Amino acid sequence: MLALLFALALQDPHPLERSFDTLTPDLLKEYLGTLASDEYEGRCAGFPGNDRAAVFIAARLREAGLKPVGELDVSGERTYFQPFLFARGRHVTRNVVGLLEGSDPALKDEIVVIGAHFDHVGVKGQHKAGQLGKATGTDVIWNGADDNGSGTTTVLGVLKLFAASGARPKRSILFIWFSAEEWGLYGSKWYADHPIFPLEKTVAMLNLDMTGRTDDDSVANCYGVGTVAGDVFRPIVERAMKTTDGFKLTIDANYGGGSDHVSFADKKVPICGFGEKGPCPEYHTVGDHADRIAYPYMVKIARAAGTALYDIANLDRRPTWNADFKLPKPKDDGKPRLGAYLEALEADELAALDLKGRGAFRIAGVVDEGAAQRAGVKAGDVVAGLDGKPFDKEQPRATLMEILDQVERGKEVVLELYRDGKRVELKISWPPIPK
Repeated sequence: MLALLFALALQDPHPLERSFDTLTPDLLKEYLGTLASDEYEGRCAGFPGNDRAAVFIAARLREAGLKPVGELDVSGERTYFQPFLFARGRHVTRNVVGLLEGSDPALKDEIVVIGAHFDHVGVKGQHKAGQLGKATGTDVIWNGADDNGSGTTTVLGVLKLFAASGARPKRSILFIWFSAEEWGLYGSKWYADHPIFPLEKTVAMLNLDMTGRTDDDSVANCYGVGTVAGDVFRPIVERAMKTTDGFKLTIDANYGGGSDHVSFADKKVPICGFGEKGPCPEYHTVGDHADRIAYPYMVKIARAAGTALYDIANLDRRPTWNADFKLPKPKDDGKPRLGAYLEALEADELAALDLKGRGAFRIAGVVDEGAAQRAGVKAGDVVAGLDGKPFDKEQPRATLMEILDQVERGKEVVLELYRDGKRVELKISWPPIPK
């Protein structure tokens, strides 16, 4: 009954529908073609290509008339940037933020966040922990069109819908593009720990990560709807999918890890995410180019996400965290994974541990109930080898994955790591797959 009452409160026709024609595949292709171009050098956090992408996104916020709510510039004016240090202070990057103020004086201090990470893994050697495969010929840039140029662009599409329609829900909407997600969700963690608006006033977060590749242009995923009390997101999402004829969202109460919605769910902010059924075959390789993106598909996701965003921000009653929600244990797909967020060590760090000529990773965080956590791995540990095999200096992640592919499930192997500068060996294993 509660869900029905919320469904009946939804407006018909939807306030964003008047602007649907302004959001075209060509517009999204223009945005993504820029962000995933070689000029932006794979947008690796802490490097110039990422900074250029942040400036491009901020320009779209300015065009849409959103309020800058970031750090002050040298003249004392607000900017669209929230800078932060990461990787033990070795790199600086910035989130991009803009506010669409709500229409209800009594509710506009409550915030609904929509976000996507705009960083990827850059040029050969910049973010070794994130780069899969090898550079091919003259192609040495991991452009990241799908991951996550697509989600970045789709949120820009949602912004276009609001700007073109003039629609203003009761609550305010904070548009955020996170940086350093690929290094371990650093941008969203930074925001969650240093919020521009109090988290107790943040009522929901919508995340878009990888929205550009599909085998079926009429099906996408929506996850996390079980995190809100009363199941109030479900009728909103069901309404949202009907804005585009023949479009279907598979709705999941639960959510997976590895993207920025986790930083908000950890703070008990209800979350909802939209994405493709992927990941795509070129995930984290140099082949993730803009010419492989399904732009009409992105338009459909942008329409659905935008209408859901408006309706959540326009609810009469504030959505709250579902106190009974429990995240289920991740399904085992048969592929051994370390279960950790990884940072590749830089040359001076490798030398300090006498690991010259080898590759190694610092653990930025571990996944709950993952293999690394079960083995006793902690954030800050440096992993230098597995099963007696070191990691390649130039392709450490590829080496790790090759070793994992050869692991015999149910058998313990040695994980070589350094903790506080001292070499430690831990036993790690992956359980047999249940028959």
